[in-house]
Amino acid sequence: MKRLSLYCSFLLILFFSCNQEEVIQLEEAKDITIEEVKEAFNARKKQNANARTNGSDTSIDILWDLAIYKELNVGDVLFFPTKSIGGEEGKRYVSSGEGTKRFPVDYTSFGRAYKDEKDEVVLEYVMPVPTENTAEFTGYFLVSDWGEEVKQILVYENGNLIGQTNPQSQNEISNRSGGNCSIIDHWWCVQTSVGDRIVATRCTYDGSTMVCEPDELAPPDPSNPGGGGGGSANPSGPNGLCAHPFIEGMWVDCDAVICSENYVADENGECVPDCGENMVLNSEGNCVCKQGFVSDGEGGCTAITTGLEDISNCNELSTRDNFKLKNVVDNYLTKCTNLQIFEYVVGEEKKFCFKIDGTQDVPGGYNYSTSDITFKSSELINETTFGEEFFHGYQDLFYGGLNQYSNVGRSNIEFEAKLYHDLTHGGLCCLAFEEPGTAVFTEYLLWLSEVSNDFTQLPNWSEISDKYFYFMKQFINEKPIYNYPIDYQLIPNAVLNLNDC
Repeated sequence: MKRLSLYCSFLLILFFSCNQEEVIQLEEAKDITIEEVKEAFNARKKQNANARTNGSDTSIDILWDLAIYKELNVGDVLFFPTKSIGGEEGKRYVSSGEGTKRFPVDYTSFGRAYKDEKDEVVLEYVMPVPTENTAEFTGYFLVSDWGEEVKQILVYENGNLIGQTNPQSQNEISNRSGGNCSIIDHWWCVQTSVGDRIVATRCTYDGSTMVCEPDELAPPDPSNPGGGGGGSANPSGPNGLCAHPFIEGMWVDCDAVICSENYVADENGECVPDCGENMVLNSEGNCVCKQGFVSDGEGGCTAITTGLEDISNCNELSTRDNFKLKNVVDNYLTKCTNLQIFEYVVGEEKKFCFKIDGTQDVPGGYNYSTSDITFKSSELINETTFGEEFFHGYQDLFYGGLNQYSNVGRSNIEFEAKLYHDLTHGGLCCLAFEEPGTAVFTEYLLWLSEVSNDFTQLPNWSEISDKYFYFMKQFINEKPIYNYPIDYQLIPNAVLNLNDC
């Protein structure tokens, strides 16, 4: 009982008083030396090899040069990082409860050695097993001897020790407890009877479950509990090493986040479903083509490389005008939000016929019946004209056909296209109002700057809803050609659907 008490105190100090423990330099005289630990480790390794036991020592190695001492209740304790043998293929992992994240044992587990009351070397291997991704560590600390027989289990919830148990032989007791946790062994038994007399009972062990009750007394205040299952992977130590997530003063290799099969790590280090090459998970949890790629029509994504050819099925332009339009499209695609529009259109496999029509009254036109995009002249083949008409083609897809807005709502469609241009050209505008110096032009420009954070981001509906239809009415007054009934239910979702880059 005395030894158990010392051992528990040792563990509590390890996990709750790291900031108060002084890291002792290796060259000072110690109760236990590295040479003694190496000798004990090699002896255990040889013993397990002869017995053909597949213990921890057969699959991991010790980084002796990174070992550190700590002075605890049991005396001087040597802590040492461990490393998998056999490179990436030989690495050992523990998984989170949902199985979507695997943590390399190299990064979280560690060994320790000290001398017991008989002055014999005690070797222990500690492996955290996270069960949830929480701000602080949630899961189990499995403390085993170097043969992987568990000696003690510590249960943590968000950095707090909520219970511990000391497993005993399964045949000794069926309801084992320690601290605030109990391990309940499950057996199923078959009895053989002769008359009313039972002559034989045969029971088979069928696994165990752990049940933990909350502490009646508050646990010690953790001064430096471990991180949420893996610690930081940002190099901050000597030779590009990372601080150990649980042992202050210890440095280890920086391992990348390792996810389970069919999952990959995102930029935040979280494991998300592996959507495949050139695809990402969107905010709704669906796999979509990443930026710069479009659907190949077969469930995959292909890079946007041709620009104009991706959206053209008919081209009545001269060679010179076609070359000019190609450059316009290439330049258009350099803007992130334009690229989103382009990807949407190409993903829907929509294409256009490009023409010159000198009879039209406006610089450009889009015919939703024929999918023609027309320019009044060669001089008007520019990013502004192309951008507005291409946006109409995008609206045609997004709203399920512009034919429904040939009358009521047509002014909405026209104003939205011009609003998009005016929001994304850094104050070099405006298409909706084209006479600088007028009161409405100034009022509109100030409004755009306010709702777009000085033209650095697209607004949401709540930011523009109070004046959106007000400026649409002013737009109709300025441009009577668009004097059609306003649809007050049609808000500019084609713009709001785009993401800031």
